[in-house]
Amino acid sequence: MAQSFGTLGATTLPLRLGPVIVLEYAIQFIALAVPSSAARIAVNVRFFQRQGAPAAQALTIGLIDSVFGFVVQVLLLIVIVFSGLVTLDLSLDGLNFDPTGTLLVLVGILVVVAMVVAFTVPKIRRPIAARIAEARPALAVIRSPIKLAGLLGGNFVAQFLLALILGATVVAFGESATVAELLLTNTLVSLFAGVMPIPGGIGVSEAAIAFCLTAIGIPSATAAAIAIVFRLLTFYLPPIWGGFAMRWLRKQAYL
Repeated sequence: MAQSFGTLGATTLPLRLGPVIVLEYAIQFIALAVPSSAARIAVNVRFFQRQGAPAAQALTIGLIDSVFGFVVQVLLLIVIVFSGLVTLDLSLDGLNFDPTGTLLVLVGILVVVAMVVAFTVPKIRRPIAARIAEARPALAVIRSPIKLAGLLGGNFVAQFLLALILGATVVAFGESATVAELLLTNTLVSLFAGVMPIPGGIGVSEAAIAFCLTAIGIPSATAAAIAIVFRLLTFYLPPIWGGFAMRWLRKQAYL
């Protein structure tokens, strides 16, 4: 439900809440086959195209929906870490990574070169300009306080509810964790799994959750069990009704 309000905030198209809620269940089904971020964008694009949006505009809406989910996760991470509410020992022996080193410099150079080519080569600039013109109506949501509230509020509530489910699972195993620790764990894992080229972060998310829970003081064996049950509740069971949601959307010509 919360994620549905986030999706409604990503578009100015007149949409009914019911089909959007069903859409969120369908995304859970698709996420079994492709990485979660790609699943959300792909299904959203098809859904909004069926609502009459041009291809570029539908893609922009899908990207806005996904990007604001990422933005909320980053904001939560920054607030929790810099407020000093939680301190996790996430160090790994032998791991040495310099985020300000050569890799970031090379990435920056590649981005600059790509932008220069896109703006100076006519054969590349013209189709890009046409797509931007098509997508411009979709960007109107960024200037709307109501739409921004839906985007940010819906995604925040979704993250908070996931943290509460994780907390309930922790309590069920006789352990405890603060809301800040739960939010930080869920946010870190969501960000990590979102960039991994693995459908739904299968295996990776479970390991990351167990790792973070161990870092806040939960025994490793219990943390692993908590991670499995939490993922069962939030990832492996939803595709069951997500399959019915996908069938309904196709039957009603929403996909």
